[in-house]
Amino acid sequence: MGRRRSQHISLLVRKFHLLETIFNLSKKKYKLFAIEGVDGAGKSTLVDAVVSKLTPRIKILACTLASDMVEIFEDIVDVPTGRPGEYKYVIPSELRHSTYVVAGVTQFRLRQEFYDQFDALIFDRWWITNQVYLAPISQWDTWYQQILNYLPTPDHIFYLDICPSVAATRLKKRGDWMCDRYSQDDLVSYLKTIQEKYIEVLDGREETTTLCGTDQTEMNADFIANKIFSNWME
Repeated sequence: MGRRRSQHISLLVRKFHLLETIFNLSKKKYKLFAIEGVDGAGKSTLVDAVVSKLTPRIKILACTLASDMVEIFEDIVDVPTGRPGEYKYVIPSELRHSTYVVAGVTQFRLRQEFYDQFDALIFDRWWITNQVYLAPISQWDTWYQQILNYLPTPDHIFYLDICPSVAATRLKKRGDWMCDRYSQDDLVSYLKTIQEKYIEVLDGREETTTLCGTDQTEMNADFIANKIFSNWME
């Protein structure tokens, strides 16, 4: 009886520590950074370059936010139709926005112990992307905002500013699915609209640095790596 009671207590303790880990809102051990910008700005390339430069000096991890949810939408819509990006036109924008809230917060709660092994995380896009690209959440927005408060705040965001025509040319060169949906002129116009929204969302936001995204990957990677190391790691 005593042994069974001891095992039961031990199980409760383990469950308590698990819940404490999942829902712990204490200070994160790592520093969190993100690179933002329109499609074709060079975010993924820059993230990889920064990680490559910092890896010899610190433990840094390249990440994406709520990518599991994106994969689910792709499985539901893109795979059956054979059209990449189709889910963005079939699944309502507000629905996607709300699911990304839950998926993003859950991602951090479930991976917290793993993330805590690193000195820094650098994200290819952050929550700002959803504010720019997606319709605002109108139904139960107050509740979603409370859930969103569980998402950690980035220590710094780097925004890649790029001429929309240059971004469109890059997308066409890599055969991006957007080039199948838009003419070159329409794509440039769309990217310009997105760029304007970024400027609006980022206006007055502290801890944000704007960088030129036109053919300056190496220079930007050096700048970001040195800024991260000197400002947050030393």
